Amino acid sequence: MIRDVFRLAWFEWKNVSIRGVVSALFVLICYAILLAFVAGLGEDEGIVQGLDFWLILAIILWLGTSQFSGEPFNLTKMNDDMLSTSFYRYMKRLPRSEVALFRSRLLVKAVYLTVLMFAMASLAVIFAPDPFPFSFGDYAFISFTAFWIAVVLISTMNAIYEIGYSMKEGKKMNLKAAAWIIGFFVFYLVIWVWLIPYNGTFMRFTIEYAVARPTVMLGIAGAIVFVTLWVVEYSGRQKIRKQRDGG
Repeated sequence: MIRDVFRLAWFEWKNVSIRGVVSALFVLICYAILLAFVAGLGEDEGIVQGLDFWLILAIILWLGTSQFSGEPFNLTKMNDDMLSTSFYRYMKRLPRSEVALFRSRLLVKAVYLTVLMFAMASLAVIFAPDPFPFSFGDYAFISFTAFWIAVVLISTMNAIYEIGYSMKEGKKMNLKAAAWIIGFFVFYLVIWVWLIPYNGTFMRFTIEYAVARPTVMLGIAGAIVFVTLWVVEYSGRQKIRKQRDGG
């Protein structure tokens, strides 16, 4: 099972196009610039703080659903049908366990998200150090980056939607995407803007907390990663079993 997971993941990585890599690098640079800008927002930026939410939304939805396909991303689709769904449907024809295929998709997404988020944070800190009270490689930098890697790994849930996906589900996928966006926005407004006694962006808070309590931040990041991957892996296996049993 483990060997099949890595073989499937490696097969997909070997088929990444140059165009897709160049496109991903371009977007990486743009997001690094945006990250540095949001990190520099002060407490009295007014409505500009709303950009904090859109950055968080973007790194969760865009990074989690896009891959190295080089195709334009449609925010309303929570499923990356341009690459991974086609890959999933193609590889499902082979004599491989569907659980192994699902886990390979989970592995590919997790590695992709980890590398991209780490590179984004590194570029922001190295080339725009002013907003950050730490340098590349510092303990605070490691804890800050680990936390945001944990945040973007939440979007590995998209691997679940690849199971049994068909183009007929397009409308259903759009409704799910809209529900996630609205729900995330409400959560951000209610929990962060209204209930949390902090006059600043969430991004700025994570920077200051990483400096003040880097070990705690690492612990929080580890807990988020463990819970996220366990829930996604369990939910995926349950969905495969349900479809296999005709549920």
